Amino acid sequence: MTDDGGMRPPARRAALPTALAALAAALCVGARDVQSFTLRQMIDASDGGVVGRIGSRSVQEVDPGDGAPLYITTLRVAGTDLATGAAETIDVMFLGGVIDERRGSFNASMPAAHETRVGRGVVVFHDHADDIVGGLEGELLLGGRASLFTTFESRRGATIVQGRGRGYAVTKNVRLTDLQARVRELHSAKRDTR
Repeated sequence: MTDDGGMRPPARRAALPTALAALAAALCVGARDVQSFTLRQMIDASDGGVVGRIGSRSVQEVDPGDGAPLYITTLRVAGTDLATGAAETIDVMFLGGVIDERRGSFNASMPAAHETRVGRGVVVFHDHADDIVGGLEGELLLGGRASLFTTFESRRGATIVQGRGRGYAVTKNVRLTDLQARVRELHSAKRDTR
């Protein structure tokens, strides 16, 4: 069984050269720069949350001004706002990504490729940044992969948000309806304290 409850797909070989793959693995080993959030902390720190499907994924090269390019991945997620239920489409970014064999970068806080594939059901929490890098403005995944959760359909037809374990805002698998109720409750408390 896989993370989305279906059959395990056949293994795919990486398209990157061996040296680049080894470098990526070395950069990720032992790195622990993913922030830890409770759900309350996630709601307090974020501009909002969206549940939906990834409609597109693109990677752009950005010049931060020091001559060493950075790579930013943008996911377009179409769905609904977790707190209000209103239709929403958002472009959310994170640091890292690969354009081709020679251009790209990895970091330990970026979500895994299978979590960000086009068509994947996700919950994302985002925060606005006026200057991500090189004057680029937009919505960021809050804390990198710490704020992206995949979804799947249960055998009974319920949408399940897949937990990421201890230290994450969604620690264990939870029905989307239950998560939405908790998010609405926390958003209401956040508004009341302002």
